[in-house]
Amino acid sequence: IQKEFVDGKTRGFPKGRISVAKKAVQDFKKLTEDPLLLVDLMLTFVECISDFNSDFGVDEEKFYNAPEDMFRKALALLKTKKLLPNFQERAYEIVENACDAWGHLDSLKSCYEDFYEDFDQ
Repeated sequence: IQKEFVDGKTRGFPKGRISVAKKAVQDFKKLTEDPLLLVDLMLTFVECISDFNSDFGVDEEKFYNAPEDMFRKALALLKTKKLLPNFQERAYEIVENACDAWGHLDSLKSCYEDFYEDFDQ
């Protein structure tokens, strides 16, 4: 995921293929049943794509929808496993660092508030 959105630069830019990053999460899901490891990777997906969006000003909706969906899935998994407190600070930082394009910040904030308390507290 980091190679796709951070490290793997081609002509000065990462490739930024969401399909490759999603496949990495799906492949990892087949390898482990540890929810902490899986959520860590899911949140890495969100962080890398959100940072990519902020750095490059991406103007395609899928680059905002994909991390928002993954963020919701990660928090839902944590809730199911009663592990929400383990990632609250990291989830907060993801929202705090999100860009505001395509309503991305508002979507992440709303999702955060669905699982934790009000974001602005």
